[in-house]
Amino acid sequence: MHCIDDNTTLKAGTLFKRGSGEGLLHRRNWKARYFRLTRSTLAYYDHQGGAEKGSINLLGCVCTDLELMPPDCVKTGSSASTNWRMAIHSPGRRFLIAAATEADMLDWAAALHAVFQANEGLLERSRASIMLKSKPRESIKGDGARPPTYFEKATLQAQKTRSGVV
Repeated sequence: MHCIDDNTTLKAGTLFKRGSGEGLLHRRNWKARYFRLTRSTLAYYDHQGGAEKGSINLLGCVCTDLELMPPDCVKTGSSASTNWRMAIHSPGRRFLIAAATEADMLDWAAALHAVFQANEGLLERSRASIMLKSKPRESIKGDGARPPTYFEKATLQAQKTRSGVV
């Protein structure tokens, strides 16, 4: 079995990143950044070889956290980015990034999707391990059946998405 180190670069290249709007001027403009994807993070830099500007923790992200061509983020005006946009819903924030071409967007989406699928596998194994170590929860209703957890709902939705059933 081949193990990939958490720091191994899976994909790297230039994308556009939309600002958070949290700075002094509250701007949400698009800037070209050099990105580096690993199993646990998507880090971004001013340029290749430059100092890290920030990173997105991907450890909690699953396949449903990646959105292609988000309808609330269409290209308007003369922004520096392109039409080929993606949204990553990380535990702390929603990040908007754009690629130069459709093919580039699809390549990045495939790489991110692979990382998110691996995360789902880790979460499944972790959950199974926890379930083995803990007692079953009592039903809130007292009838022996409990409502599904958030994790169970998300897992079911991800399985439906993978199988094409929505």
